[in-house]
Amino acid sequence: MDIRKQITVPVAIIVILSTVILTAISYQFTKNMVSGQMDEFATQKVQEVENYVKDQDERIKELKKELNELYITKARTLALIIAEKPEIINSREKLINLAKSMDVEEIHVIDSDGILKWGTVPEFYGFDFNTSEQTKPFLQGLRDKNFELAQEPQQRGTDKVLFQYIGVSRIDKPGIVQIGVKPERLQKELEKADIKKVSEIYRFGKNGFILVVDKNTRVILSHRDSNMVGKNLDELYWGKQLTGEEGRFKYNYDNALYFMRYKTSGRYIIGATVPVSDFTGVLQGMLFSSLIYTVLMILLSVILLSFVVKRISNPLKLAVQRLKSVARGELNFDVDKRYLNREDEIGDIARAMNEMKSSLGYLIGNLSQRAKELASHSESLSAVSEEMAASSQEVAKTIQQVAEGATSQANDLMEIVKLMDILSNNIENAFKELSSVKYETENTYGKADLGKKEMEKLIKTIEDVKNAFKVVTQKIDALTNSIKGIESFTGTISEISAQTNLLALNAAIEAARAGEAGKGFAVVAEEVRKLAEEARKSTEEINKLVGAVQKETQEVITTVKNVDDFIEVQTNSVNSTVQSFNEILESALKVAPLIERVYEAMNSITRSKDDVLDKVEKVGTVAEENSAASEEVSASSEELSASSEEVAASAQTLNSIANDLIENVKKFKI
Repeated sequence: MDIRKQITVPVAIIVILSTVILTAISYQFTKNMVSGQMDEFATQKVQEVENYVKDQDERIKELKKELNELYITKARTLALIIAEKPEIINSREKLINLAKSMDVEEIHVIDSDGILKWGTVPEFYGFDFNTSEQTKPFLQGLRDKNFELAQEPQQRGTDKVLFQYIGVSRIDKPGIVQIGVKPERLQKELEKADIKKVSEIYRFGKNGFILVVDKNTRVILSHRDSNMVGKNLDELYWGKQLTGEEGRFKYNYDNALYFMRYKTSGRYIIGATVPVSDFTGVLQGMLFSSLIYTVLMILLSVILLSFVVKRISNPLKLAVQRLKSVARGELNFDVDKRYLNREDEIGDIARAMNEMKSSLGYLIGNLSQRAKELASHSESLSAVSEEMAASSQEVAKTIQQVAEGATSQANDLMEIVKLMDILSNNIENAFKELSSVKYETENTYGKADLGKKEMEKLIKTIEDVKNAFKVVTQKIDALTNSIKGIESFTGTISEISAQTNLLALNAAIEAARAGEAGKGFAVVAEEVRKLAEEARKSTEEINKLVGAVQKETQEVITTVKNVDDFIEVQTNSVNSTVQSFNEILESALKVAPLIERVYEAMNSITRSKDDVLDKVEKVGTVAEENSAASEEVSASSEELSASSEEVAASAQTLNSIANDLIENVKKFKI
């Protein structure tokens, strides 16, 4: 492919792509702008309807408030009239006339029980306000003198006309005064503000319309198509997209694409629907115009580009021809002066080519001379390299012998180092064992000294125990003597009891002889006899206990003597043990200095061993370094010999190249 096509095709492609991209960007920008306008327009319509609904609700609220105040005033006036003339409620005709004069539809009067007794509508007589949820709120008027209530207007089922009841408490007695009215002004306003009419009021564009939906039931209240009113959104495929407080979406309806913008306002969902074609119609015309513009731009760019490329390519073709001449070795040409005088890149190329021709001519002449000199020097270099290779081989053999000796010496030193390591480990192990012996000796001395002290404490404790047993023995002897005294006393008591018993028996015999006079004395004699018998029994029990105590005391004395003998034996054993501890301490004191001297000698040997091992390792390291250096020198000698041979070969090759270069230079025509 020639340069003209190489320039024209890429530039044409760039122009086409740029034009298409710019057109697409412009179209997309316009499309986005149109979409934004469509959204803004729909949002504005939603806001207008929202404001309209709010205004209507506010107006109706104000109107209800105004009418409620008016109707309550009428009910108060009626209650005041009834308070002044209570008999008026008994005449239905008077009540009817009063209703007409006050412009109300109905009048009802309820008694203190909540029963409708009087009024303009006889059909309601007897109605109990307690039975209806609608009327129960009025019952508060029976208890509250200031009660007033205006119920919300409601449509009657028969004629759909709004009707409203207002009630106040009676003034003269407990009861309620109620009026019924038709709020015609309110009904007219409600009809005007009917939400169903919103879609008729707000129409825009060709087919744009407003949609109003009940927020709670999602039932359509207002739509351009009356057939859609009353349907539930969830039954429609596009209605399911109305979720959240607000949003936007597109959908197909009546074979057309629509855009909807919706928003929740109070109890309604308000949506503005616009046909997309009303806004996007201008895009089709714009797209067609852009295509025509793109085609014209491409044609114009290709024509202009062809002219520019031709003006550039002609001088380049001439430059290619001259470069081909240079490639053939023809430097005897001249560059056209038209191109040399140009002030653009073509002129720069022409001048550079002219300078290249001159430089190549000088370079080739100089190259020919240098090639001849190179051939001469390469011959000399080849001869010197051969001599240096022979010398290098001799040096390599000598160095190899030195390296072998150094390697052998290094191996011997490594064996010495290994033996020294073994000796070092043995010395260290002996030093560690000696350290353990020293520690155990010191530990044994300490434990023996501690055992001696504990034995001395034990001897003192045993002495204390012996003394305590002596005191116990003395106490037991005293107890034995006391028990013997008790035996003497109990014998005496036994003799007295026997004598007393005999005296009581004699007294009883004498009392029996005395008859009635001796009965009292007989009773006393019997009691004395019983006491004497009990004293005898108690004395026998005491004698038994004393005998048992004497027996146990004798056993305690025997046990104390045995323990005293045992303590004596233990005292002798402990004294022998103390003597043994003294002998151990004396032996430990004699051994400790000897172990200390051996420990210090082993410590000195360990330090000397470390110095010897360090020096041997240094010698081994030096021997290894000498061996490695000898091998490196030998390897270097061999490399030098090989390099000398390579230099010789390179010199010969260089000579051949120089000759070829001379032949090639001769081809150029200057």
